[in-house]
Formats: sequence, structure tokens, C-alpha cells
Amino acid sequence: MSEESSEEAFIIYREGVAQHLQWTTVPPLERQPAVRLCAIDNSDLLLLLTADGSLYIAKKSTHSNNTLHLELHRPNIVDVAYCRQLTQLFIVTAEGEVLVQTLKNTSNADLCKDNWQTLSFDPLELCEEGICIERVCCAARGVIFVTRSGELYAMGSCGDVFHAEVQPKHLRLIGEKKDILDLVAGDEFFVLLLQQNYPADEDPLEIFINKRQLNYASSSNNSPASARTRTSNPLEAEHSSREDAADKKVELNSNSSVRSYSSSKSSHTQQDDLDYNLREILKQGYSLVQTQVCTFGSENGGLLGTGDHIKRSTVNYLQKLESLGVCSVAAGREHSVARTLDGRLFHWGRNSQLQLNNQKELSDISSPTELKLDKIELEVTQRNILNACCGDFQTVLLSARGEIQLKEQQLSSFEQHLLTLNMRDATDRKTIPLLLASASYTLQNRRKFQRQFHAYYTGLQQQLKVLLVYRHGIQMIELFQQKSTALVLRQLRLICQCYHKLLYLIACTLRSFENFYRCDFTNPTELAFVKNYRECIELFTQYTKAYCDLYSVDGFTEASKLYSQLSSVPLLPGQWEHNVDLVRICQQPFQVFPHYVQFLEQLIKSRPEYTEHHFAWDSFARQHRIDMELAENTLEFWQCNERNTKIRHFRRKQRRVVLTSTTVPLKLAHTTMSMSSNTFILFSDCFCQVSGQLHTYPLVTLWLKMENDTALRIITPERTFTLLARTHYDKKLWFDQIESAVKAALGRSSDAKLSSMRTTAYVFSRSHAKYPAVHAYGSWRDGVLHGNGYLEYPDGRVYFGQIRNGEIEGYGKMVIPSVGLYEGHFKAGKFHGHGTYELKNNDVYEGHFREGLFHGHGTLRSNFFIYVGEFQANSKCGYGIMDDMSTGDKYMGMFADNKRVGAGICITMKGNYFEGFFSNDELAGTGIAVLENDLYYEGELSLHGPIGKGTYYMPTGAADVEEPDINEGDSFANRQMTGNVLSGQLGGSWKEVRIITGTMTMTRNFPKYPKSIGALVVDNSRKWRSLFENFEEDVLGSAAANNNKKKSNDSVNSTKTLWNRIAVYMQSYRERERSLEQQNSAYQSTRSYFGKNISLGYSSSFDKLSLKSTNSFFATAKSNILDLSSSLTDSRRSQSQELLYESDVNDVDSVWGPQSLTHYNSEDNSSISGLFSAQINNWLGDGNAASLRSSLESVDNIGESYNNNSFSTQHDLEIVPSFGMTTLTEQDVSAIKDYLQQAFKDSYHPLHELNRRIANCFYNSYGCWKMKPTPILAKQAMLEWESISKRVYRFVQKMFPALPDEYCVIENTREVVSHITLLYPIVLSEGIYSTLFVLYANKCSVKDEMYRQNLIYAEKLKDEELAACLGLESSFLPIVQHACYAEAIQTFKQIQEKYSPKAMLTVIEQCIQQITDAHKTVASVNSVILAADGMMPLTLFLVLRAAVPHLGAELALLDDLTRGTNFQFEMNGITGYCYTTLKAAYEHITAVPLNKL
Repeated sequence: MSEESSEEAFIIYREGVAQHLQWTTVPPLERQPAVRLCAIDNSDLLLLLTADGSLYIAKKSTHSNNTLHLELHRPNIVDVAYCRQLTQLFIVTAEGEVLVQTLKNTSNADLCKDNWQTLSFDPLELCEEGICIERVCCAARGVIFVTRSGELYAMGSCGDVFHAEVQPKHLRLIGEKKDILDLVAGDEFFVLLLQQNYPADEDPLEIFINKRQLNYASSSNNSPASARTRTSNPLEAEHSSREDAADKKVELNSNSSVRSYSSSKSSHTQQDDLDYNLREILKQGYSLVQTQVCTFGSENGGLLGTGDHIKRSTVNYLQKLESLGVCSVAAGREHSVARTLDGRLFHWGRNSQLQLNNQKELSDISSPTELKLDKIELEVTQRNILNACCGDFQTVLLSARGEIQLKEQQLSSFEQHLLTLNMRDATDRKTIPLLLASASYTLQNRRKFQRQFHAYYTGLQQQLKVLLVYRHGIQMIELFQQKSTALVLRQLRLICQCYHKLLYLIACTLRSFENFYRCDFTNPTELAFVKNYRECIELFTQYTKAYCDLYSVDGFTEASKLYSQLSSVPLLPGQWEHNVDLVRICQQPFQVFPHYVQFLEQLIKSRPEYTEHHFAWDSFARQHRIDMELAENTLEFWQCNERNTKIRHFRRKQRRVVLTSTTVPLKLAHTTMSMSSNTFILFSDCFCQVSGQLHTYPLVTLWLKMENDTALRIITPERTFTLLARTHYDKKLWFDQIESAVKAALGRSSDAKLSSMRTTAYVFSRSHAKYPAVHAYGSWRDGVLHGNGYLEYPDGRVYFGQIRNGEIEGYGKMVIPSVGLYEGHFKAGKFHGHGTYELKNNDVYEGHFREGLFHGHGTLRSNFFIYVGEFQANSKCGYGIMDDMSTGDKYMGMFADNKRVGAGICITMKGNYFEGFFSNDELAGTGIAVLENDLYYEGELSLHGPIGKGTYYMPTGAADVEEPDINEGDSFANRQMTGNVLSGQLGGSWKEVRIITGTMTMTRNFPKYPKSIGALVVDNSRKWRSLFENFEEDVLGSAAANNNKKKSNDSVNSTKTLWNRIAVYMQSYRERERSLEQQNSAYQSTRSYFGKNISLGYSSSFDKLSLKSTNSFFATAKSNILDLSSSLTDSRRSQSQELLYESDVNDVDSVWGPQSLTHYNSEDNSSISGLFSAQINNWLGDGNAASLRSSLESVDNIGESYNNNSFSTQHDLEIVPSFGMTTLTEQDVSAIKDYLQQAFKDSYHPLHELNRRIANCFYNSYGCWKMKPTPILAKQAMLEWESISKRVYRFVQKMFPALPDEYCVIENTREVVSHITLLYPIVLSEGIYSTLFVLYANKCSVKDEMYRQNLIYAEKLKDEELAACLGLESSFLPIVQHACYAEAIQTFKQIQEKYSPKAMLTVIEQCIQQITDAHKTVASVNSVILAADGMMPLTLFLVLRAAVPHLGAELALLDDLTRGTNFQFEMNGITGYCYTTLKAAYEHITAVPLNKL
């Protein structure tokens, strides 16, 4: 061959002679491989379509018979075809249009660029999107067009199948769930290659996911996007899922990464991605294998491959080629060929010119027949036909030797390059064909391939061929599975399904090999078993396990015997030994993956980046050999112990025998019995001792310790014992085997190190002292539950939470059937500490517990009352408040034994106020009653009326005396009334007072309220005592809290202890919060189930849910959790010996049933992240040590270094600060304020929880009313709040010992430091302030009503009119109209948004300053002097224009908050002056109506 021709992209042969190509204006570098060859009959015209869409015309040279001139005719062409009898040439453009040109003189045909006509497929324009054609195929008289959407259009005629002479006609020949892969035609027939899509309603991984749900108690969605994305809009969810699936397909088919797609993902989505990728692989493999070839034509005569010569007018499906993995078809004028993935070639049609066979006596082959190469000396892997195409009456073959054969003539050879692919692969239209043929022309695309990998490809083809043959046996088994209910046959279902999946996988492997060699890349990442090696290994692992499970219990023998009884049809054609055949069939897939390993071994020699993939496959191959060996040994073990009922009891299909004491002697230590008296058997899931009694120890809850040279110590949840071996070697062998078995049972790698901590399930025996017959799942440490756990008791109780050293202790939840749900702290298995208890009768208790009883501060809510206060041993005892839901009465006072006993007050629904001492739940003795109609009584009384000596005050109006202003003490209490006074022995009711003996004094002055009011209430220091005691107990612990009550001389140590406990408190709450966040995991697990279904959030519907085990709530909870727990425990449950020995030995389910134990990755944090929180270590052990180290180290340094006197971020709350410990400077005070500001906001800090509980108590005391609250409580609420603030301050003082006991003054800034100045800006939150404000608003309602009326009147007046009304001179009008004055009005409105006294005083001072600034600006122009008496009218004007509602209540509350020494410097300065001016303005406004001025 000439040097010039060797540079061409292809070679064209004519009748076996290579043609010399002469190009017109086409540079060599732009010549692309050919994808279509079309010769015109009776003409030397040849059309050539290249890969870049260029259509060339090749004409025979007039000077040389072996020379072709090539000229570019049109670009952007995707297909070309010639219809012989219609003499029409069709081309398809890249835009989807079809151009047609009629060749009038075929003997001297010539194409004209301007004679093309566009063929219309939708003349009426009924299709909005238009019809786009991508393929055209011509028979002698008919043309078929294929659209981009897979629809068929026909033109011309083809017998009775279609007839459309003028306009293309739409054909409906195939089903909707099939895609057209290729289309070829002869003279009188068409051949279609169809691909079946995987059924949309089926999941290829359904059986695996169901099995994994049983094993792992987790589920996987169809797409990994659904595990990461949550959207409330289903359309958005569907759109997101489609986009994510499209992205996954792009990544699945790209070559951008060497690593597996799933290997690049995080652990929480890796399983979802692996499942998704495996689905895509199996779906692709299904489409490659499940192909169909159908034919139709105007006549038969063997052309249609139906096996007869009967003429048919419909589409004929060739059953012999169905589901054989046909990947391409080709056709001559009277014959057809079909090529399969495994390298076989089938042909049929007429043999008129020996195009099928050299036997002249053979007229036709009417049914697809496999073509065999005549050269039998070739190896089996070289007999495959790698490519084939058809001319008019010829078949061109590419053999495995690299020879292109045209009948007897060898045209060319691919020399020593790898020969791959078949003919043009229709499943990938981007693939360039090796050979093309048309009429007498043959085209060979010149390509080079890598011959060193050829053996692996042909080897996989051979494996696929055998698997397709053996599939007959699998299909026979599946057929009898449907007809028979035999358990043995049903157990083969998983193997049968895995067999089909592996078949699809190998099909994808061959497809990826073809892409690897045929396309223009050399990246092995595109190989399916390289890119998705994790997915492939998982599929092989599932199949290996299913096979070994059956083989180890001789399941194949039983299945073969049963099959022989049911059927006389052999599993393999020509074979009658069913047992041998079934084992051979099921073992055949194991011959596949060694090709992968060998390929990767060769690959990594030049491409070391694929070492990870080779290591994974090699590790699987080693594990496969181990599994097969274990299955063989297990089968022999069961056969040898067939008559031993005790041992035979352990026969399970998932269980393997690892080691026995009959082969390596072992005995119990501290016993005189010989080694032969006890038999020890190490199974893959448990360790057994067989003697007089049977003992079983599940491996997932077995810990192994070295004792000495010959001794081993075994630790289990219920027993610890020592074993002795004869020699050190025997002990080492037992130790290694047990350790490896434990690792395998836990799902850990063989090189991993076993720790003392693990997470697994166990069922205690009935004789266990602490947990009899309890199902336990959680963290274990050396055989003891320690960490987070789940317990299910035989009486129906369910617990989930922290367990320490085998005791339920810490935070958790417990469901108690027919009682309720508890969430909170436990100690020694009982409710202890703070918690919430929802009871079946809708009662809810939130508060402190002690030894399972309500004890301490708590809140009890029921349908009849709400109680907030102290409890002792489930009884209300101590100070508390109770709202009676039926009567509306509120009681605030002392309780004893669930009754009101001691000092207290009672406010009725009508607003009556009673104060006194209660006894036996009734008011008795001397007390006070303030009634709703302003009457009040002092003396002996009850809640229903006076009962003895007393005085009854009946005011008729206000006394004609001067009213004290807001500055003169408690004006509300000192207000004088006039009326009648009744004294003596009184009785009756409050509506009708009965005078027994007494006197009536008429028209007498007396206070509006009794002077002794408040004297009989509970002392404020006694109120909420248990709240603070319980709080310190929660933070410091009970022992530390009790010791803390005593004065300690070592303040540094006590401070260290406090800060240490604060750090522990915050860390434990943070870990709990982290656990709750894991409820959004995709996995449904024990942890997420509790979080979502057994929560405190549905108390409103709790009354509708019965907690009896037979009813909805607990039945649902138990069934769901037990389904989950059974999946954990059935697949890996550690069971006590009695449970393992309870089933019947002869029960078939004992072998095949769900009690068997399978693999579960119990120590992998990624697999248990949905089951429990990440904290599985000791409460202060490894899990918290890192987080607490900085805190504990800083605790040790208290008193040594105080260089950093600042507080930076919220993350420093757990670190002991250096400020406020020994000295108190301005910087220290600022840092303490910053710290407290963050601490009260941080939900993990104990001060935040303290503030929450205080706010709840204060609101229930003074803010929760069904009627208008009595103003009497305003002063009491303020005093109680001051007491609460002082007690909070005492705790803060323990944190910062430098703070003063009462108050101190910072010298430089003259700032007062006390509980008011330090805590009020932080703790006096909106809720607390609002509660106080409501009381003060009621107290000041009279003056505020006058204030409101004046505001309404002032709003109607203009500035000039209001100024005149207030007596403001006209010269001051520019001041009130100035911008600074307007700013003062807006500033003063902000006072209603402030809650702390300091902030309110600052607003008032700013207002006065802005008024002064307005005056200064105006005075500089008008020379107006602002005197002290001039400030009052301006302030009056400001108050009326700002219109702050309830200003009297604001000022009265502020006045009470700023009394004392805490604000002495402010009140003695300009701030006090401004505040006094404002109060005077308010008093002036409320003194008289403005309309009367």
C-alpha cells in the first residue's frame, strides 16, 4: 500500500481491490472517518458521509480503474440513503430536515446542489415542535424515516405493511416502551433492532434495599438528591430530582475522575449515591441484553427470519434473537446478519449468490442461525466475529485474527493492533464503524487499538456467552418458584435475581470495553468496573453471600432433588444431573471478576493511579475465596454433626463455622473437666459452648482479652469467663480467629483495631437481675451498656437515652404503656432531675423529680388546674401558685399535702382579693378581703364571707383631701376614701353580710386599701426557693449543691468547681442538641423515630392516643420500633442463650428463617448517625474530653493569670474568664456585662435555662389572668421581682467572686454595681417587664384615663392653639416647630420600647437635651432665654405631642425600679432633673382636663 494512502482515514475497496483516493480541496488533517457508504446502482457514483457531517461524492476516475475522485457536496448531514426503484436519493440534515433528489439517469448519475427538495412530514403543521428526522433507510420500493423521538414515518410501499406514494405516512409498528437502536433494509424487507427499557414501576435494587432495610434499619430513595433536598412543593421536588438525576448521568458517563463516583461523596450520602449508580448500571445492562430484532417486508422466502416462507403483513419478532444482547444488524439485498455483545453472528435470508454459505445446494436460511468460522484451529476466544457488514450480495467479516474476509479473499489486516467492537454499535451513535459496505464497495476505517487488553475483552465475551446459555436453568428455577410453595425454591429467588443483575453488569462491562477501545480516549475510568467499582463489588458481594448461604446448608442439593420431582426438563440442554448443573450454573458468575483483577494488575504497571481500584477488587477476590472456603467447611461440619441435635439446632443458612475445639482443643479455666467434656464452636455470629448445658455468646457483644500464654478471657453482657488452650500457638489461633470473627460481625475491616466501645443490640435473658428479657440496643463498653441506648422492656416500656455503666442515668425518654411519656433526666433507672412527664389523662408535669416522684420545683398542667410551685413526693408542698380552670380563681401561697395550708392570697374570677392563712384548703382566721366594688374587710373571714370579729369598710367616694403626687411614696395605697365602717361580729356571705353584733360609723375617712395589706403574704425570700435549689443541683450536682450552701473558705476551689460544672452542663446540652439535629437524616432509625414520633410536641392530641399496647399509640410506636429493632436484632441481634435455644430443631425455618444473623456495620459512625447521637463515649470521656480540655485547663489557672480582662465571643462562655475573680475595675464590669449578655441568650448556658424558668413562674403568678388583675398585686410583684433578681445575682456572684454582696461604686466612673444595674438590663426582658407593666397600668388607670382624654383633645389642636392652652408664650413657638424638637418627640416615643431603667432614663435625658438644643438654635436668632420655668411648658408640649400610651404606668414602674442607692448618682444629677421635670409634666397634664383651661 502506498505511503500516501497510508495517511488516509479509511480505505475503500472495490471488488476486493483497494482504491486510490484523490481529494478535491480537502486537506489531509480534515479528513474524518466514514460513518455511511451509499453506492448508486449501475453507476460509478459513490456517496460518502464522514463523522463531521460532510457528504462527499466519489466518482471513478476516467484514467484509472482503481482511482476515486472525492469532492465535498454538502456539510451538516447526518444520514444518506438511496432508494433503488424510486431512483431517489435522501439525505437528512443536522436540523432534522429530509432533502430528496430524483436521479433521472442512473447510468450516468450526477448530483446537483440546487435540485434538492425538502420533504414535508407535517404539511398541516399539527405538531407544534415540528418533526425532526435523524435516520433514513431505503429498501427497493420503500423508505423508512426515524425521528429523534423514535417515531417511524414511511414513504413508498412495502407490501401490505405500508403504502404512501405521495406523502410520508406515520407508522405505529412497535410498542411505546421500546426504543429503536438501528434500522437496515434489503430489497423487499426491513430489519429493526429494538431496545427494551427497564420497567418504570420496578426498582432493580428492590430486593437489595429490602434486605438492607432489614439489616441496617435504613432506607434509600430513588435518587440521592431526595436524601439531601427537602422541599414542600412536589413540583419543585420532581424538578430537582430530574435535574439531579441528569447531573448524575453526566457524571456517570464522564471521564473526569479516576476515583469512583461514590468514593468522592460524604458518608451520609455515599450509600444513596452507590444505589443510584448501581441502578443506572443495571438499567443500561438491561437495555443492552433485553434487545429484540423484528422484521417486516413485502414477501418472505426466508428473508424475514421467521423459519418459514409464509408471507406476513405485520411486524415479526424473531424469538431466537430475543434477549441475546444483539447490538447491531446489517442487511444485503437478500440477506441479514445480527451481531451480539458476546461476539456471535447470526444470519438468515437467501443464498442466491452464496452470500450466506458456499453450499450451492442451500437456497436459503429462513431462521437466524449462528455463523461458525471454518478455521477451527483458532482458540475459542479468537473465534468471535468482531465486525460484520453487508454489501448487496456479500458479507464482510472482521475476524478475531484481524482479517477482513470477503468470501475467500482477505482484503486487509489490522496487523498487531487490538481488534474490537462489532459493526457500528447502534447503542452509541457516536461510535465510528470499522467496516462499511454498499454494492461492490467495502470501506475500512483505519483505527489502532491496544492489543495487550484483547484477551480480557474476549474472555468477558466468552463469560457472557456462557451466562446467557446458563440463564435457561435460572429461568426454569424461576418458573417453578411461581408454581411451587416450597421454601427451598423460594430461597433461590435472591440468587436468581442476582444472576440477572450480574448478567446486566457484564453487558455494561463489554459496552465500556468497546467505548474504551473504539472512542478517541485512553482513560480506563470509563470502564464500568473501574469507575463504579464499589457498585460492582457490592453486587458481587451480595451474590457471593446468597450463594454461600445456600451452599453451606446444602441448599442446592435439596433444591435439585425437589426440581427433579417436579420436572423432567433438564436445567441445561443435554444434561440430566440437576445438582451438578445447578451448582455449575450458580458458580459461573464467579468466573467473571478474575478478569477484572487481571486487567487491573496489568493496568497499574503503567497507570499507578488505579491502585485503589485494583486493591478493592483484589481484596474482594481474597474475601471471596475465604467465604467459599468457609461455606465448604460449614457444609462438612453440618454433615458430620447431622445426628447431634444440640449442634444441629444452630444450623442457619447465614451462619458459618469458623473454628471448633475438636480441631483446636480448648477448655474452661478453674474446672477439673477435660477438654473433651466441653465443645466450643466459633460461628460467624456467635461463640457456643456445648456440654451438659448450651451457652451461646453473640459475637457483636463479645469482648476478648489476653490473660497469659494459654488463657483467654471472654466478656459478655451476662457472663465473664476464662478459657485455656493447650499451647501458646493454640491460644493465639483462637484469639486471632475470635477477633477476626468479631470484626466481621461488627462490619469492621480485618486490619482495624477493636476498641472497648461499640454499638450493637442484645436481648437479655429472663434471669438477668437488672434487665430481664429486655431488648437493648446502644453503646457498650466491655460488656456493659454505656452511652446512648434503646431499651424495650417485656412490660411494654421503651427507653431511649443515656446509660452510664449499665444504669439508666442521664438524659433520655421513656414510654410507659397506659401511663404516659417521660423526657428528662434519670438516675439509677428512675426519673431524677429536670424532666417532662406527659400522662395519659392529659396531665403534663414539667419540673424536678427525685427517685421517680415529683419533688422540687415544677409545673403541673391538667384539665382542671395549673400548678406552678414546690412538690414533695408527688404532693404539692411548699410555695406555689394554682389557677383553678373551672372557677377561674388564682391562689398564691403555701401548700401541704396537696392542700392550701399557710399564708397565701386568693384572687377570684370576679376580682375579689383575699389574704390570710389557709388551713385544710380553706381560708380561716384573721385576714383581709378586698372586694370588686371597692369594699374591703379586715378580720376573721373565709372565702365565702366574714365569720367573726372584723371591720367592714364601705366607701361612698373619694375623700375631699389633697391628692399626693406621684413622687410621694405609694400614692395608690395612701389614697383616702370616705364612707361607712361596720365593726363587730359579722357573718353571712360577701353579697349579704349578716350583723350579729356591731356598730356602724357613718361618713368616715379611711385608706382606699387596708394598711396591713401584704403583711400576711408569703415572704419573698421563701418564694421559689426550690426553683433555685433545683437549678443549682442541675448545674452543680446534688452533692456539690448541698456543700455549696455551706460557707467555704476556699473560694478559688469553689469557683473552679462551679465553672467546671458550667462547662460540663453546656457540653452535655450541646451534644443533646446535636443529637436532635440528626433527626433529619434520610435513615429511619431508632433515634429518629423517637425524635419524630415520640416527642413532646403532640400533647394536644395526646388524649386521643391510648398508651395501651393493644391500641394505637403504643401499638404504632412498638410496631415501628420493633420492626426497626428486629431488623437490627434479627440481622445482628445479640440474644441470650435461652432465646437462641428456644426454637424447634426440626423446624425448617430454623435454617431459612429470619432469626439468622447477618452483617451490620455497628461501629461505623456513618451508619449509626441516624440511630443515635455521636456521643457514645463516656459522659466525660473521649467524646467530651477535647471540647472540655480548654475549659478545665483554664479552671486550673484561676488566680494565677488575669492578663486578659475582656470577653470576646459567645464561644468563650465555657472558658473561665480572668475578669471579675479578685478585683473589680471598670474593664472587669464591662466584661462581666458582655459575658452575662451572651450567657442569658445562649440556649446551652445554665443562666438561660434559669431565666426561662423564672419567666415562667413570674408570668404564671402575675401575667396569666382571665379577668382584669387587681392593682394590689403591683407592689407585691415588684418586691418579688427584686427578691428574684437578688438570688440570681448571688449565683452570678459565685461565678465572679469580685462582685459586691450589695453594691459598690467604681471610683473612676462613679458607676454603681449591684444586682439592679448588672442584671436588670439583661434579665428584665420584654416578658417580665410586660407582666409588671400590666399591673402598674391597672394601678394608674385613673390618672392614665385623664391623660388619655387630654391626649385626644390635644391631638385636635394646632401647635399655636395647644401652646396657648398650655400658657406657652408665642416666642417659644419656633422652638416647638424646630427639627430638633421634632427629634425629641420621636426619641420620647422610644421609651415604650425600653425595658431597663437605665435605658428609659437615657431616653428621657436625650429628650430634654434635644429640647435644649432646639432652644439654643432658636435663641441664637431670636434671643429667647430658656429659664427653668420655661422648660415645663416645653415638656408638657412634648408629652402631649409624643402621646406615649399609659405614660403614668411607665413612670410609676420606672420610679419603683430606680428607688434606692443604685441610681443615686443619676438621680442627683442632670438625669434626675430631667426625670423630675417629666413627672411634673405628667402630673400637670392629669390634674385638670385641657378643655377646661
